[in-house]
Amino acid sequence: MNKKRFITYGFLSTILFVSVVLAFNYFTSFQTLSISFAHNSLKAEIYPANSGDGADELSYIHSLVESVGEDKTVRLKKGTYIVKSPQSGDYKETLTRVVLESSKESVFIQPDYTDQKLNNLLTQESTAIHTAIAAKYRRIPELYTISQGKLFGQGEWYATTLVYKNQADLYQSDTLRIILHKDGDSWKVATTPPEIIISKVIYPDIPSFVIDGANNL
Repeated sequence: MNKKRFITYGFLSTILFVSVVLAFNYFTSFQTLSISFAHNSLKAEIYPANSGDGADELSYIHSLVESVGEDKTVRLKKGTYIVKSPQSGDYKETLTRVVLESSKESVFIQPDYTDQKLNNLLTQESTAIHTAIAAKYRRIPELYTISQGKLFGQGEWYATTLVYKNQADLYQSDTLRIILHKDGDSWKVATTPPEIIISKVIYPDIPSFVIDGANNL
């Protein structure tokens, strides 16, 4: 009887141990992701990320894991996800890659404005922008035609080209580029002097997408 009881206790202990291990492994296979929004009109959708086979870093499997409509913390199986914020009103769609492993992660969703919104803002800001350029370089309006240019982000960055008016002067006829940043209510020149190509190395504090946009004008 003691032997049978010992075997039974041993069997139950093994089951309990295995159950504890499985429960622990299951619990630790999840990680926490916090999502917050810059504006309450935004929402987020979480999808599993595609990986391997040359998949784009921001491509995802169209199998919705969770939808979030307000600041929220969710627990997900460890892995790689894409957090998508669909276009909403004046805001562009955004895609953010998140890798959940040993530590908690957070995503702050603050999309850029749509091109239409930025174009509307540019109409309002163009006079102030030209005034800021002329204040920094008094002879630019005299010697160069300031192109329409483009706003970036949420309208706080601006880039344009400066086309030399006297194209017969081969030594001065290069098209130059300049970037401005809106600081509070005023515009300030962020790249000095104007350059043919603006360098990311020289201006590490300017977002790469702004410099790329300026160089592609």
